[in-house]
Amino acid sequence: MTGEATIVLWEPAEDSMLELPDFSRPLGHPLVWSVARNAATKIGYRIL
Repeated sequence: MTGEATIVLWEPAEDSMLELPDFSRPLGHPLVWSVARNAATKIGYRIL
């Protein structure tokens, strides 16, 4: 996720990450923004 090398400690972990995410949208996307805003409100956080 960071573009840096990843260390695998156990063989089963080698294929535990998907090659591509199932969902990928920028944080400014209206759907993502509304989900984040609703979640923040629910737990008492404020998005700046």
